Amino acid sequence: MDISATGFEGETAVFDIVGTLPPELSQKILGYLSARDLARVAGVSRVWRSLTNCLPLWKRHCRNEQWPTLNMVENFKSHIPPRLIKAGCETLEPLCSWRINYEKNRGLPVAWAKNRTVRYRLTDPTDAPVTCISSDGVNLAMAKTNGTVTILNVERLPYFVTEFNALLPAPILQVRLLGDFCVVQQHMLLQLFSITTGFLDAKCFDMGFSLIELMERTKWKPKQVKSRYKPGKMKDLFFELAADRVFVAVRDFQCVYVWGKNGKREDTIHINNRMCKLRDMILHENHMYLIYAASRSIRHVTAYSVKERKWVFEVTTPLCKTQKLLVAQSLLIGVAVAGPGLTCTGVIIAWQREDGLVLSERHTQEYVCFRTVTTSYELVIYAETTAVSIWEPRSNSILRKVSTFGNPVYLRNLAFTFIAIFTDRYAYVWDWFTGARCFRIYAIYDPDGGEFMWTNENTLFMITEDDVVDMIGFN
Repeated sequence: MDISATGFEGETAVFDIVGTLPPELSQKILGYLSARDLARVAGVSRVWRSLTNCLPLWKRHCRNEQWPTLNMVENFKSHIPPRLIKAGCETLEPLCSWRINYEKNRGLPVAWAKNRTVRYRLTDPTDAPVTCISSDGVNLAMAKTNGTVTILNVERLPYFVTEFNALLPAPILQVRLLGDFCVVQQHMLLQLFSITTGFLDAKCFDMGFSLIELMERTKWKPKQVKSRYKPGKMKDLFFELAADRVFVAVRDFQCVYVWGKNGKREDTIHINNRMCKLRDMILHENHMYLIYAASRSIRHVTAYSVKERKWVFEVTTPLCKTQKLLVAQSLLIGVAVAGPGLTCTGVIIAWQREDGLVLSERHTQEYVCFRTVTTSYELVIYAETTAVSIWEPRSNSILRKVSTFGNPVYLRNLAFTFIAIFTDRYAYVWDWFTGARCFRIYAIYDPDGGEFMWTNENTLFMITEDDVVDMIGFN
């Protein structure tokens, strides 16, 4: 804040009120500014730059934006561009770590849009091909065709943590990782591992209900499973991790099993209607959402509170074969086919997650399946033959519709306003907000394979065309 005064001789004097106050008072005043204005006034003078370069001010702005850590600046060296430093001149004061953290996080959407990336190859092409991956943001689990699981720490620069072998010499179909807990699926055999201690327990879903607790009932040792286990009929196996517990559901079963990290069963959640058979399960924020089939064309969608251990709501979708459930913040999305023959147009239904109230339905002009539907914020993005549409369920309106390069076969939600579009030609990252195609990604979608892509705001992991894993960091 400058105040001008005119003296008796016509001279004008400028007083910097904020700069002359004690630093504590000046920073108290600057604390009322937004982060954008705080960065602007830092260019007034060296004094103002020093005042705004305050850790508590920028730390508060980072906390307000849900950026509580300094992971983005751990490898930071100098934030001053070399062109600003001249020989014989006093250099500017380096920016504080929390301001750098704010600027780097704020600049991540621009890094995605302009493909400002650093790439790492995490596996060697001579190793066994990778079938699926999973990550919790700190560690990355890479499962291979020979039954090996490799764990890397990817919080900063990737480095090796541990490696263990599954019980069978067979490809790993699915893998889930959360903290120290890792769950692996081979055939219909679910195996529980700890990153630090190794094998914990195994559950079998194709040798009869009496042998689900395989290791407890048969008294086998882990080395004996390889020679004694005989694979049975394959079914869809759904499992999710939450708070050191694994929730497991099997297609056509009528319950959901809950096991702890020690392998002990903690709960068995039975459905009320014993005539229905399970078709899908997802877990989101202490709520579990299930699809049960009552007939060829009728589905029941139910919600269960894991924390309160009670059913919240149940809705029926008559004449609508719901295939998959998705979550879009406060909305629950069901992807369905309007008829038992899978030949009719697709139907996308939006419910409120808290009470199951139907908000709107979208009948597509062409056939869609759950692989070509994804969500972003409270929007639903779905693909038809050669176009991708953005639907807002609350207003039941189409916000944008753009053509694609080829026929879409899979859509995947990424960070911010970006999604990955896989077509029969190639795959690329698309910004649905601007409608711009950002950059190409070299990955192949396999409908029969496991999870092949994981992302957060600053990192993207994917299995490439060569069956190796690439890490893409945005900065």
